[in-house]
Amino acid sequence: MTTTVKSSSEREKAIKRLKSDLHKWRKYERASAWLKEQMLQWEINNA
Repeated sequence: MTTTVKSSSEREKAIKRLKSDLHKWRKYERASAWLKEQMLQWEINNA
């Protein structure tokens, strides 16, 4: 009985960690997309 409780809490922890990683990744993707946009603008302005 105790093992199932432990495993379910472990699974919840893993899911939480995964969700926070996904959130960080999304933030990073948005930032890199913004950076690419800035680089493109800079290239156009300095062409």
